[in-house]
Amino acid sequence: MRRLPVFIAAYFIFFAGILHAQTYNPFGPMNPLPPNTVMPQSLGQKGYNEFWNYHFYLDQDIRLHVTFSMVDFGSLKAPVSGIRISVQNFDGRTWQVSREYPIERLTLDQSRFRVRLHPERNFYFEGKLPQEHRLAIDFTKDGISYNIQLEFSDIQPGMMWGDGHYGVRDGGLTIVTHIPYARVKGHIQINDKKLNVTGTAYMDHTWQFESSVRMIHSAYKFVSHRGADNWDVVYFILPQARGEHQTVGHRISNHNGSIRHYGINRIVSHQGERVDGKTVFNRIIIGAAGGGQLELRRTENREVHPTFGELSWIARRGIRSVLGGEVIDFRGRGVLIDDGVRVQGEYNFIIID
Repeated sequence: MRRLPVFIAAYFIFFAGILHAQTYNPFGPMNPLPPNTVMPQSLGQKGYNEFWNYHFYLDQDIRLHVTFSMVDFGSLKAPVSGIRISVQNFDGRTWQVSREYPIERLTLDQSRFRVRLHPERNFYFEGKLPQEHRLAIDFTKDGISYNIQLEFSDIQPGMMWGDGHYGVRDGGLTIVTHIPYARVKGHIQINDKKLNVTGTAYMDHTWQFESSVRMIHSAYKFVSHRGADNWDVVYFILPQARGEHQTVGHRISNHNGSIRHYGINRIVSHQGERVDGKTVFNRIIIGAAGGGQLELRRTENREVHPTFGELSWIARRGIRSVLGGEVIDFRGRGVLIDDGVRVQGEYNFIIID
């Protein structure tokens, strides 16, 4: 009987270790990405959720965000491919639109590294990274026509930390950075208004086997582009908003051609404010591997983009109740503070509501 408390203590230590192990960052160095990793990595597997997230910071004070997706809803709905677009500050307003197609319409061209959502529609990205890349969008919805054509140049090589797998709860997700920095040029046209644009671009690619709304509480991204040899990317995910605020994620930085990376392990403290009826972190102190800390602040809110924002309130409420919530993007300007050094950039915070 005297050994029973020892057994119980050992059991709880072991069990606590399992719980802790459910949230972890990858191990090892930053590895180069083979060109074929830009193609779908989870298609055909049960419960796949895969996303290609493009962020464009254009010199004309326009911000363009494009997300390509492939989602298996299980028994709720047939699998689809889709696209979400937002164009900030184009012709004095923000434009938000989305489309989706049955997954059977998805067409893949391995030789051209092309992912196209529909064989008869111009929704695609293509090109062997980092040598070349382009994005094309051309469609009409609700009487509004959109045409976006962008060519990439000066593309910095993509990378993946270890095997790219970030542990969250019982499963996890894979995050790879295909384009930490690139130059872009082309045009954006909405209806009869057409603008030639230039700027920089960032793109990451994630896949998992559970819906984001059931896996995480929120996610935080900060990108600063100062040049091909000077940029910062911070991307971390909060699985649950209680306890020690343990996170998974990373900071990747290039300073004068020297690339460094380390893990983002926790949110040390935070301050929130109400934005569009939701509580969003305004100032966050985050803990990095090795004991260092960073501060991330939002300085200007430019956009709120709910996943189902185009639907009526009743339809939106119904879908949210079935899926367990929706993803809401908050975007704008921000600043990263590292040991007193301030880096200006752009934030994209994702809240599950």
